[in-house]
Amino acid sequence: MSVRSRPEDPVGLRFPAPIEAEESIAWKGEGTAAFLGRSTMPFSIELRRFLNRNLELLPPAVADAIEAELRRKDFQRSHFELVVARTMQVIGATGLRYEDVQASGRRPDFTADFSDGSVVVDATFPDWDAELDLDQRRAEPLIEIIAKEIPA
Repeated sequence: MSVRSRPEDPVGLRFPAPIEAEESIAWKGEGTAAFLGRSTMPFSIELRRFLNRNLELLPPAVADAIEAELRRKDFQRSHFELVVARTMQVIGATGLRYEDVQASGRRPDFTADFSDGSVVVDATFPDWDAELDLDQRRAEPLIEIIAKEIPA
């Protein structure tokens, strides 16, 4: 689905607001980035503001990489990386780099310079909802059966 931004949005927003109002919840299998591209629910508006503002404050190469990750992989994990990157900036990191190849061949999430040295950070997203996710996966076959029986 192609989404055009609204005329009042600044040019170049990474996550522009959709033109037409859409208040439905996320569709089954719909990624968060796609949902944000069509939703005008208050939560979506605030999340787009958060993403756009914080991506704007990152170095362009880092912002581009994180935006791409937000769009193509696990949104929560990529969102966590965004928070980690901005936190490092707020506490004084400069020269922030994303997935720099190390001498060992590893690609940690961030390398950043501080006034007293450099750090390498591999942001590990806490899996808060592992048990809930497992329960939901177990219930999916039953949900499918029920969904098929719901009248139009």
